[in-house]
Amino acid sequence: MNKLFLATFTALALLASSVFADKLDDANTAFAAGDLAAAELNYQAAIGLDRKNAGAFLGLGRLYLAWDQLDKSAEAIKTGLRYTKSKPQKLDLLATSIRLENARGNYKKAKSYYSKAKRVRGSKAHAEIHVAMANAAIAAQKYEDAEELLTKALALKSPFTAEAVRALDNMQLIKKAVAITDSDFAYSPAINRSQVAYLLINQLKIQQKLDNNAADESTVGEMSDQNLIDYYNSSFKDEIIMVHRLGLRSMRIKNGAFQPERALTRVELALLIEDVLHAKFDVSRTHFIGTDSPFTDLSSNHTGFNAMMTAVTRGLMKGNQEGVIQPDALVSGAEAILALHNLESILNKKS
Repeated sequence: MNKLFLATFTALALLASSVFADKLDDANTAFAAGDLAAAELNYQAAIGLDRKNAGAFLGLGRLYLAWDQLDKSAEAIKTGLRYTKSKPQKLDLLATSIRLENARGNYKKAKSYYSKAKRVRGSKAHAEIHVAMANAAIAAQKYEDAEELLTKALALKSPFTAEAVRALDNMQLIKKAVAITDSDFAYSPAINRSQVAYLLINQLKIQQKLDNNAADESTVGEMSDQNLIDYYNSSFKDEIIMVHRLGLRSMRIKNGAFQPERALTRVELALLIEDVLHAKFDVSRTHFIGTDSPFTDLSSNHTGFNAMMTAVTRGLMKGNQEGVIQPDALVSGAEAILALHNLESILNKKS
């Protein structure tokens, strides 16, 4: 009887373990695929089967960080650190803690987690902690520290190499942008439409470049028929109005709405570049239609394909070595400043 009970108990334990492993695998697969809702359900189900499994809490912490639910992420990471007995997993959790504090803008706290991570055996070979801390250092404008950390990470040739390369490229972009402008936008991880309007008017001096004298002429769309104007309280209200009056498709006010706080994407930056080149030189908006796309993530029938090709072929934007152009990624302040600076050079040469 005891043997039967033990065999039954063992079988049930093995079944529960198998179900847990399946749920955790499903959660990790969904997370990697970007299906965060499915990932959350499976992580929660896995935790329901094993409330002390640090791997599930690690996944949940990463997921909530991706969702910008920082308090939930912190709680999940804290729980994972309480239960983990694995040094590599502890380093994974601490790396996520560094990323979390960077998202909160707390460089000092991020550095304290990095210090904790360095005391864990195997930390020198754990690329993610170095990359995460490098990103925090870049955000804090501590570029020498960031370069040292990225050098460590790149020497390891890990799955985080691509992220380290992007961070290094981003740091170089910031340095170049700072050298050509006194705008604080150079340090911003994303730039919004009102800030781009400011750069167009004050850095590119777009009115003079396009020989456009419409800045004082009110046009259709500036006012709402319900007397609602979303740009009225913007610090860059005047620049928004001036850019709108230039007639650039991608920077117009429509029925009082400009969406001044909406972050600009890379494909929207390409459309803006195309608009300016079309207005100045009558550059074709259809020239590349019908050609094959060289990008793995931008099809030739995408509405922004011609604009992206126009920007890329003129050296104003670029993809990576794998042919990824990231059309929906947000444009950093440094990227916007440099693209508009190089666009200015084109406009000056051909004026």
